[in-house]
Amino acid sequence: MNAHVLIAAVASDHLLSALVLRTLLASWLLGGCGFQVAGSNPAGDDASIDAPGDGLPLTCTPGQHACSGRVRETCGADAHWDPAQAQTCDFTCAANACVVASNVPITSVATCGPTAPRLEPAAGTKILLSSTGGVHLDCEPNCGDPAVVRIDAVATLTSTTPSVAYFCLSAFTLPGGAGLGRPASGGPAAAIAFIVDGDVTIEGTIDFDGGAATSAVTGGRGAPGGYDGSDLSSGDGTTGHGPCPGEGGENNGSSSHWIGGGGGGGGSHTAGARGGNGRCSSGDHSANARNGGAVCGNDLLIPLAGGSGGGSGGDGTINVQQGWAGGGGGGALQISSRRRISVAGAIRAAGGAGFGSSQFDGGGGGGAGGTILLEAPTISITGGVIVDGGNGGTSGAGVGGKGATGSQGPQNGASFVNNGQGGSGGGGSGGRIRINTVAPACPSTASPAASCLPGALIAQ
Repeated sequence: MNAHVLIAAVASDHLLSALVLRTLLASWLLGGCGFQVAGSNPAGDDASIDAPGDGLPLTCTPGQHACSGRVRETCGADAHWDPAQAQTCDFTCAANACVVASNVPITSVATCGPTAPRLEPAAGTKILLSSTGGVHLDCEPNCGDPAVVRIDAVATLTSTTPSVAYFCLSAFTLPGGAGLGRPASGGPAAAIAFIVDGDVTIEGTIDFDGGAATSAVTGGRGAPGGYDGSDLSSGDGTTGHGPCPGEGGENNGSSSHWIGGGGGGGGSHTAGARGGNGRCSSGDHSANARNGGAVCGNDLLIPLAGGSGGGSGGDGTINVQQGWAGGGGGGALQISSRRRISVAGAIRAAGGAGFGSSQFDGGGGGGAGGTILLEAPTISITGGVIVDGGNGGTSGAGVGGKGATGSQGPQNGASFVNNGQGGSGGGGSGGRIRINTVAPACPSTASPAASCLPGALIAQ
């Protein structure tokens, strides 16, 4: 029977009270639509409910709590949701409780709402982070609205190292073929956080990879929130930058018999790998490698910090600066959505490779992988989430040690087998990935696998 006819008939016959009519209509609507109702579960008062956006039933159990989007609802004594007890959460509501976003002050998160700029560019759009004139996004051709080609960070928090620049967005969609990254110079020094009022959908690529070292004087540049690799060295190699950088390789020899050891890889979730040892052409001097960076940081990713840089190799030449430079650390990125995050594309924050070339000079160490923090009531990941370590630079002893990736940890650089071989650089550690949500789990696409840690959203 048509619902309107049924209701009219019941009302005209005065067979049911108004309350029964309301319950009957709700039952018909819910049964006909065939979707699960948020808050309707057999597990009791505070059992998990559906994601924000689902409707609540008309009646409830007194004292019961449920989420309706950003609002935490409370059931009153009359078995109906009580508007007087409704609480608008500063960030969002999940698993029937208010929760907070990491690393950004709660008062700042609370003011981020639907009137904020949206980042929803067309396919093929290129978005670069810039620090010129304040941290901001440059969109080419635009950020989604034709007149908007730039979105500024709300503020940069300087109370932590590195600092954190945070953006407020109403929605964030990166379609396939679109990319968000940083310039070759590395871009802002600050870690980057996005607070998003609506959904986040990533089908394109976010690239926060650390820069690879080259034969130029400078080491690889760290991505935003990450740290630089050590510059080209003369004499002993030098230590990279950051809280747990790779050490520089040794320089040793006499007359024309100089040799360099490999630089160590940057550390993060694990220690970075050691470089390789070198032996001069006459066989009478050896150049020791140095250690990779130590373990540093924490699994909560508070504060938000990227990977440390690799150390440079020892110089194995005379009157030529040629101890090869280390790779830059991967960046630090946080995306916090009030509703849901879906990743079908890729989010990358891998460490950069160390450089290496000649027979006698030590190879540079690889940079450590960076940090990726995703938090929302619902998170779905089918694409890649990558914080691999950078590879060490080559030398006469062979190719550099591989950075951490997949199920493999960072590998030591190659040491000499014959005279006249410098040591190669050590691989960088993997970074950290954290997935904060109601039912947290790490995706099979996370790399290195051991770098991913599922976690609960933080209660307010």
